[in-house]
Amino acid sequence: MKEDSWATRLTLLEKIKDRYDENSWLDFVHYYQPYIYNMLRRMRLNDSEAEELCQKIVIRLWEKLPQFEYKKGVGKFRTWLCTIVTNQVRDQVRRSKTAGRYRDSLKETSSDEHTCNAEVEKIAEQEWAVYVSN
Repeated sequence: MKEDSWATRLTLLEKIKDRYDENSWLDFVHYYQPYIYNMLRRMRLNDSEAEELCQKIVIRLWEKLPQFEYKKGVGKFRTWLCTIVTNQVRDQVRRSKTAGRYRDSLKETSSDEHTCNAEVEKIAEQEWAVYVSN
């Protein structure tokens, strides 16, 4: 299997399993919050929606990361993160006044949920490549 040169730092993933390791969490947020925000903007959320949802996603990650188990060769952390982001966006859209606008814009690019998930994964990979190179 080809080694992912842009892989998430496994040491950081292990450290943040301790929710109260403040320095590790600050490090994680420093690296991942801009990436999450950029994904949200590419998913057609406006600036204020993306900022608000990004904060909610970081809180959700704080809740869920202690249970995350990385298994080398089985999956990527980014795939799991993408699932969290996608679910949070869907929850937000359901509650949002802009739900109709968002759903309409998604229909332009995808015909079903599977295609939508593939599009989100594509966005995540593209944003990760840009983010890491910057």
